[in-house]
Amino acid sequence: MNFKWSRLTTEIKYRNRQSIFFTFILPVLFMILAWFLFGVPAGPGYIDFLLPGIIGISTMGPAIDLTVGVIAGYRASGTLKKIATTPQTGLEWDLSRVISGMAAVALSVIVALLLAWLAFGYIPMANALSVLLVMAGAFMFVGFGMAIAYIIRDREAANMAAFAVTFPLMLISGSIFPVEELPPFLRFISALSPLTYLNDGLRSAMVTGDTGNAWMNLAIVGMLAIVLFGTGVVALKWRSDCD
Repeated sequence: MNFKWSRLTTEIKYRNRQSIFFTFILPVLFMILAWFLFGVPAGPGYIDFLLPGIIGISTMGPAIDLTVGVIAGYRASGTLKKIATTPQTGLEWDLSRVISGMAAVALSVIVALLLAWLAFGYIPMANALSVLLVMAGAFMFVGFGMAIAYIIRDREAANMAAFAVTFPLMLISGSIFPVEELPPFLRFISALSPLTYLNDGLRSAMVTGDTGNAWMNLAIVGMLAIVLFGTGVVALKWRSDCD
């Protein structure tokens, strides 16, 4: 499978300020807020709760935003039609979206972990299960972004829709404060959010050590990843979209 790695590794530069915001600035803002509220060093409590939530946001934001931005931008510039004339298959294109999304997610997560260590001396219980959760989450949200980019064909409208999806999910999915503190109707909506299960799984894997709950949430995230990515692949309709 012949991917053009130089293109994949530079696609983050292709996006507008939203990608920079979700990948680098947002984790910094959350960590600065936590530093002012709780000081150094961080003890058990809210920091233990917050960091997995930031990692969840750092997985969702770049995966959706980069995917939407690249597809919408390529379509607007005519690049998508040119790619369709190359030997690259639709499956290779879809997988390249996953690779690009995971690269952006990896950068964002590294920033969050580095800031947690520098600001609080906090080192989470990173393990293979938490890595699998992040990878499954990136896969899931890339598919989500593909669906948005195909349904909303206008570039600016697609970018706005991506932000309109990600921002509310940050607030209702247990990223910043517990879902139990939400009003009942928002708790119901949070149960429909894929980010809720990613956050819950990351906390179980990295903080509480509840591997049973972590595996259960990984299974949910994995199933949602298959459904959302499959929806994105079908919705994209690679060949008919590029004709």
